[in-house]
Amino acid sequence: VISGTNTAGDVSLAFTNSLSAVVSNLCIATSSGAAASPVSILSNAVVKLALAGTNGFASAGEGCAGLNVPYGSSLSITNLVEDAMPYLAVRGANYAAGIGGGRIESHGTIEILGGGIVATGGAHGAGIGSGYFSESGSDEGDAATLRQGMIRILGGDVSATGGERAAGIGGGWTHSGGEIEIAGGKVTATSAMSGAGIGGGMAAHGYTISISGGEVSATGGSNGGAGIGGGI
Repeated sequence: VISGTNTAGDVSLAFTNSLSAVVSNLCIATSSGAAASPVSILSNAVVKLALAGTNGFASAGEGCAGLNVPYGSSLSITNLVEDAMPYLAVRGANYAAGIGGGRIESHGTIEILGGGIVATGGAHGAGIGSGYFSESGSDEGDAATLRQGMIRILGGDVSATGGERAAGIGGGWTHSGGEIEIAGGKVTATSAMSGAGIGGGMAAHGYTISISGGEVSATGGSNGGAGIGGGI
């Protein structure tokens, strides 16, 4: 069981190996000078987190996600049986996702099975998904040129808000968002501006989106962007 509070000193928690853990009333926040996410799943690690109580991860270090899940890593989130609806709030810094990739970083595999999740991306980062990518060159948001992660929501109550030019669930600015599957739970996804609710960020189409169950509400950005699909 991992618990506690640290909102000073830029403490961060990194999972370097594959494991299962319980996160209970854990709150970590970093400052604008931090060089790492509050919580990170390192590449090639497969981590299963069971939530209990009220938890919060907030990043202020530019380009750092609140809960970093980079391409090549895998994170599964559920609730403890004893706690029907624990809460996790995650906020990314500018250019980074709430849960997923940092600056110029695709997300890995993110699976949500239960719990109450509120994920907010920083400017140009998805709520859940990738961080910011540049507008041209090797970072361009065409699906053929970027590594595409997987987001799978099978349960829980999930609210995801992307920053400006980013999707609520899917891609940051110019990223297509990877494979997205929703088969259960309650999902609310919103872009602050120019991105899709679910799908691609600004200047990017949605990649692969499958919705077969659950209660889903998806709203594109304030000046354009599909509810489900691509950004403007």
